[in-house]
Amino acid sequence: MEETTMTCLDYLTYVPSYGIINFEHGKINVSRKEAKLHNSRLSQKQIQELDNKCQIGESVRLYYNSHRGIITWIGDIVCPLNSVHITENELSFTRNGKTMVCQEYAENFPIDFVRVK
Repeated sequence: MEETTMTCLDYLTYVPSYGIINFEHGKINVSRKEAKLHNSRLSQKQIQELDNKCQIGESVRLYYNSHRGIITWIGDIVCPLNSVHITENELSFTRNGKTMVCQEYAENFPIDFVRVK
């Protein structure tokens, strides 16, 4: 009998001729439709956690896109571009009274934003 375990998975992606993978756990036996639903729910939960639970000093991993603003891995907008503040040394945004800042960033790469206010 095959043993099963419950694991919390990060985002899933489709690799042609291989299937659905998770970058930490490798191949995952789910359909593309299930993976898309998983990613959508995870993205919404990530935004919800930022809004409701993120405390000063805690961080969240998001992405900066120069056309859309701050987004989740699947592209859900967390902060529109016109509300993103860019200086020589940092990228920041405020959402629901929470100010998030990062010191190093590159477009379309993961960014760990830290709540400072």
